[in-house]
Amino acid sequence: MGMLDSPYFRDRELEKTVDQKGKVRCRYVYHGDWFERKLTENQRRAERYIEMLTALFAGGLAVLAAVQDTSANRGGFFGVLSMLALIPVLSVLVGAVVAFCKRGNLTRAEHHERVFLLRAMPLLAAALLLVLAVGYAIEGAWLALAAALGAGGLYAVMGVHELKVPYIIHPGTKPFAQ
Repeated sequence: MGMLDSPYFRDRELEKTVDQKGKVRCRYVYHGDWFERKLTENQRRAERYIEMLTALFAGGLAVLAAVQDTSANRGGFFGVLSMLALIPVLSVLVGAVVAFCKRGNLTRAEHHERVFLLRAMPLLAAALLLVLAVGYAIEGAWLALAAALGAGGLYAVMGVHELKVPYIIHPGTKPFAQ
């Protein structure tokens, strides 16, 4: 149908206001469920910094592994895989930046974005990097192997940590229409 039929707008209602000059202003107000991480404010602050630093360090290790001058990175299956592994690496970095900057409760769309960027993508990056580590081990590229294993381990820890932190759901004033 149209953009207003998308799931993003299902939790929003159009609010029209008239200013002093008689001009009508329209905006969409969120009335859906709010998602709150079950952490204290100090725990959340520490988590944001740790996520950002871990994403930066693991991303640096993944790039270090991908730029090594080895035959595994130059072509074939492992060459393609080393380039494809950078997609979830960059996605996790974007998710960490968004989580670092976003404070407070999350809307439904923000919650889904966080689940995708900080649960699914770190686990995908870990899996791809661990497969790459096999190629580096076969070839004997020890620096690339160590970097891929280190980055894969950090991403696995990030994904598992994100899976373990529960959310408190605060029901909104408008139920979500499926």
